[in-house]
Amino acid sequence: MQEILLVRHGQASYGADDYDNLSELGHQQSFWLGAHLHQLGFMPSLAVDGTLKRHVQTLDQVAKSLPITAKASDPAFSEINIKAILAAYRNKYDDLPAFEQNVKLLNAALHMVLTAWFEARIDTGGETWQDYIMRINQGLERLNDQGDNILLITSGGAIAASVSAALNLEAAAQVAIFTKLHNSSVTKLIRTKSGLELHSLNNVAHLETADRKGALTYV
Repeated sequence: MQEILLVRHGQASYGADDYDNLSELGHQQSFWLGAHLHQLGFMPSLAVDGTLKRHVQTLDQVAKSLPITAKASDPAFSEINIKAILAAYRNKYDDLPAFEQNVKLLNAALHMVLTAWFEARIDTGGETWQDYIMRINQGLERLNDQGDNILLITSGGAIAASVSAALNLEAAAQVAIFTKLHNSSVTKLIRTKSGLELHSLNNVAHLETADRKGALTYV
């Protein structure tokens, strides 16, 4: 049996010139997560990041409070090209809410563009939803012989697709998961002889203590 902990990166820098950097809170969330996993006695046989800066930075912070002996990077677990998907949507539709000015509208905008992409109503000229699912599945398969306890730092889309690999979810369910995952949340998959099983989703126990009010974030 293999345990895979899928961690969404810490809070990134929404609204900044480069989103792909952890905020100060994002660094702290990730450190807290490492300390929490250490307290639980989780010892990863391998820690994997999805190669984006926010993935690498999250793993670096986790490693400050959780002993990690082996690391690897796998671009299979990088995020979807949301900029290309947004551009393709805007080329065809003009109904997106102004999420750049109001982050509260972001989830609604993501739901619209991702649904259109998953349903093949828009074309980015690059990776399709089917390509993306195949990429995630291939990445998960490569972890098969990498030890009993895998720590995987990635993004919301990859986590939603990984949960789909276990539950065979429709696109709408994947969008719902994608837009509700907290930063530094933990989703646990178990690999048995019969395949992948979902054991927990979007766990943020390390952020729910009385002294960490305001630490729950989505972007």
